Amino acid sequence: MNPDDYFFKLNSTCTVEAELLEYCANVEDWAAGLTWESFLQKSVPDSIIKKDKFLTTMKDMGWRISILKLIPMSWYKFHIDTHGNRPTAINCLLGSPRSLSVFKGKEVRRLQEQILDLNYERNAFYLFNGLEQHAVFNFESDRFLLTITPPDSYMAKQYDPSKGSYKDAAGNFTLKSFGEFDTMLAEQKTIYFKFREEFITLQL
Repeated sequence: MNPDDYFFKLNSTCTVEAELLEYCANVEDWAAGLTWESFLQKSVPDSIIKKDKFLTTMKDMGWRISILKLIPMSWYKFHIDTHGNRPTAINCLLGSPRSLSVFKGKEVRRLQEQILDLNYERNAFYLFNGLEQHAVFNFESDRFLLTITPPDSYMAKQYDPSKGSYKDAAGNFTLKSFGEFDTMLAEQKTIYFKFREEFITLQL
């Protein structure tokens, strides 16, 4: 497993970790307004974004900036980010909670599969390939992840945000049964590599 195909460390670093952690500590109800299926997530206030050069640049480019909370002794099951417009993301782990972020590779023997660990460096930003199978295990304390999502223009053309589902070529919301989901996924996977090359060029 080539790590660069799953995550890529950027040159920029987060300069507002303390402010973000203070904001997280002051959120009274992370689940307010969310459905059971939703991640615990809050948008980052502009007052904090403007203090960080990289966050300001990404917001000016149309990226959305938020924080995900994972409660102690829990995990995100293995999944791919197929919904909405998250063909990729930029992530930064806040603080240093004991947690494990892993990607799943191919099966090598019975009940054995390859894994790749993303060991977040403090205040480092990583381009994250969410269309590869991944999971997160969290242990004793809350885990807060700063996550930056691409503009809507990178949303899969088959995705309808008002329906929260994908359409097939006939306009029906049965994309998976028509075998078109894999085609859509392959197209979306190229976006991670496109951004990886752009960020290298821009030295972000």
